[in-house]
Amino acid sequence: MIFAALTLVFQALVPTPANAAPVGPLPVTNVVAATCANPNVDAAVVNPAAPKVPVKITHAVSAEVAVTIAPNGDVSGTKIFQSSGNGDIDKALVAAASKSTYSPKIVNCVAVQGTYLFKAQFAP
Repeated sequence: MIFAALTLVFQALVPTPANAAPVGPLPVTNVVAATCANPNVDAAVVNPAAPKVPVKITHAVSAEVAVTIAPNGDVSGTKIFQSSGNGDIDKALVAAASKSTYSPKIVNCVAVQGTYLFKAQFAP
């Protein structure tokens, strides 16, 4: 026990070399940059929901919904980007886009609000 106490005292008295690396945590910016494999990524759909169209499709139709994705991946808004020309189909596509799950947009390794175009094509 005396040996352990003397060792601690001598370590406290011995100066550290001038070129020694500082002891302590790394700055947060270095840690985040080192662990971020893809620093810039657009918002993406992770699990798309299938639209339930309540009308019979008689010809090929396509539509797009602009989905605003919050930094946590939640849907924060939807807007028809390209209409199908049929209100029922558009409503079904908006509902499917809202039920889908997304990954957020990443800018410099930080999640930010982004937009994803949820697209669908229907055929008879």
